Amino acid sequence: MIFLLENHHASSIFKLLLDKRYNIWSHMNANEYQTFRSLVISLVLATDMANHASLIGRISTYLLFKETNPTSLSTDSKTLLQTLLHAADISNATKPWTIYVNSAEKIMEEFFSQGDLEKTHLDEKPTFDREATDIVQLQIGFITHIVHPTVRFSSSLNYTSQFLCYIFLISFTFYQKLFRLILLIIIHQKNQQLQRLQ
Repeated sequence: MIFLLENHHASSIFKLLLDKRYNIWSHMNANEYQTFRSLVISLVLATDMANHASLIGRISTYLLFKETNPTSLSTDSKTLLQTLLHAADISNATKPWTIYVNSAEKIMEEFFSQGDLEKTHLDEKPTFDREATDIVQLQIGFITHIVHPTVRFSSSLNYTSQFLCYIFLISFTFYQKLFRLILLIIIHQKNQQLQRLQ
């Protein structure tokens, strides 16, 4: 599987690190550098949404192992780091309302632009069709099935994350109600417009 965006991000990191001001590997030997490079690439690739389910499965298994074997010194650092970076990558839903809405609008416009191109150049139905996509339900689904499990598992890693998860859950309960209210208002306005046309 080719991850174009993630490959670009990984490439950009190493291009930036060629600058002497940011070269944090100048003291590393060849083996250390190779280990570092492999880790960074695996972290960036883990942010691809195609890896979400397997990452959540791995962190779930790891946390269950740690719970049932509390004295074990075994640690899965790579999975822990991948989970934390993935959580940061999708954290727009945990931000204050104005930041969240602004980022969600930008992301949806990116998806809809992709859908417009798919409509123009492919015979298949676009993944994101701006005329047919229910943005409110899409966001609620994204937060419920993607963000919430990721934040919940991340919160098991330390107390700061547990506090942030608590804040997120309070916010999410509020956002769900607000989304539904906004959706009801939009439906009501559309119904009024239809009644005026009849």
